[in-house]
Amino acid sequence: NMLTKFLDTWDHILKRENVRFDWECDIDIEIRCFEFDMENIISNLISNSLCSFDREAEMPLEKKEILLNFKKRTEGFLITYEDTGWGLVPKYKERPELILEAIESDRGEQPGEKEVEGTGMGMWIVNKTVKEYNGSIDLSVNRQLKRGFRMLIRIGGQDV
Repeated sequence: NMLTKFLDTWDHILKRENVRFDWECDIDIEIRCFEFDMENIISNLISNSLCSFDREAEMPLEKKEILLNFKKRTEGFLITYEDTGWGLVPKYKERPELILEAIESDRGEQPGEKEVEGTGMGMWIVNKTVKEYNGSIDLSVNRQLKRGFRMLIRIGGQDV
């Protein structure tokens, strides 16, 4: 399917960064979309995970993993995205949905982190794209996570 080649490319890149990348996709998922839109969602998420993994300068992570799952639903499909990075910074823990707003970035805010500036637009683009496909995003589990990041994205159908 359209995702296999794209995800295999990411797998090769992530292996060079010592990141384990596991993904699954139900075979019978069909959606009318621009291939670029789905690739953009995935690329923004993976890019953010890589930035989180890079924060390990002072204290190494036990493992660097990204898990991505596409499951068919009665209406549309559900994407589950998870990583084993450092998770959301404190300013987003209570209200993780704030990361979906334009010009929101946590880059360069952690102690010892290099001054790296993000545009704060990546997750906003993800959210905007998901909404264009009658979808929704659930980040609520991140309030309880000590480490790692998790996002549930429903494309088509009802809210997550």
